Amino acid sequence: GDLFWKHNRYHPEKKPGCGYDMSKYPGITCLGGWSRSTCSFGYKCKGSGRVWLLESDWQDGEVHRSNWVVASRLFSSMILNGARGPSGGAAPRRPVVRHRGGAAGRGCAAMRRGTRKTLLVCGRCSAYPNLAKVNRENLRRYKFRLARGCRPNSNTQAMFVTRSGKNSGGRHWANYVNSGGIIITEWSASAPVYNYVFGRGARKAGRMLGTCSDRIMPQVQHNRGDLFWKHNRYHPEKKPGCGYDMSKYPGITCLGGWSRSTCSFGYKCKGSGRVWLLESDWQDGEVHRSNWVVASRLFSSMILNGARGPSGGAAPRRPVVRHRGGAAGRGCAAMRRGTRKTLLVCGRCSAYPNLAKVNRENLRRYKFRLARGCRPNSNTQAMFVTRSGKNSGGRHWANYVN
Repeated sequence: GDLFWKHNRYHPEKKPGCGYDMSKYPGITCLGGWSRSTCSFGYKCKGSGRVWLLESDWQDGEVHRSNWVVASRLFSSMILNGARGPSGGAAPRRPVVRHRGGAAGRGCAAMRRGTRKTLLVCGRCSAYPNLAKVNRENLRRYKFRLARGCRPNSNTQAMFVTRSGKNSGGRHWANYVNSGGIIITEWSASAPVYNYVFGRGARKAGRMLGTCSDRIMPQVQHNRGDLFWKHNRYHPEKKPGCGYDMSKYPGITCLGGWSRSTCSFGYKCKGSGRVWLLESDWQDGEVHRSNWVVASRLFSSMILNGARGPSGGAAPRRPVVRHRGGAAGRGCAAMRRGTRKTLLVCGRCSAYPNLAKVNRENLRRYKFRLARGCRPNSNTQAMFVTRSGKNSGGRHWANYVN
């Protein structure tokens, strides 16, 4: 179901390239292998970039020309579809994703209009009438049905988990998010939900922070370049809601906190879904109506923008991302047309002429410059790393992908 395979035709390879199994690599999305239990091809995102992990001896340049026709299409998709590089790919003229409004976010898959129709509230919630109003007014075009429950299914668009519902989870929550579901948390519920969905790693911090105002807008903004903030206006909240610091949660993207060093609001993706981690006592329902106007816009973005739920968000009629062709993939940010112009090859590569041909024929509209080197910069669209270049990296590679 990954978008890579939706837009790149797959056929079984009887004589695949050789390499080492990557099935135990933490957090990667595997796209193929030598068997059902192995992995030879996959990816993982970091920040707004992506690493395509490919265990094949393709750089030897010994493959028959007909197979390079196949490889050229797949390489084109990989080159063009990082996370926020230029859109495009194997079929650059074919429209694949049209994302209207809301927050794409970094580290999550491109969004598409879905058909899920239910919103669940798990646990007691004094703000239930407020959520009903959000559904009735902000989200009326989607005709969601708001209900209570803790067992999301394939028809559940998003689920709110409040403090009294935080211990109702299990493996089914992880499966739900993995298959495209969205979970939104509340005061003290973030750590249990995180551990249910992602296995472990989150612990409730010792001291509660904030003013318990029920407001969800954070006091300090983090990651202001994230698409959530690009399409949801931020203003500093002088009296933020209260909760527990999430800055030590592994792998989350923090969008705001009570200070520069704390985190009260963020997200993390799993498979084709997303968990919005929100440490605020919003469910008390005691916030003034004017602040629910703000909350309703943010909640609308969260409800509509998981990873493969329906597009939309705070301003559903505003076009944000138009993605043409290629592989969006799961677990990576929505892609946009960029201006990077260089392709690097790090290490010896007998297939360099083949890559030059891919660049010259498949990618000619982008006018990339193919070069050798192991020091990518802000003008580098993609970098191939071969066996002889694998030890040339450092912190600059992490910064480049991020």
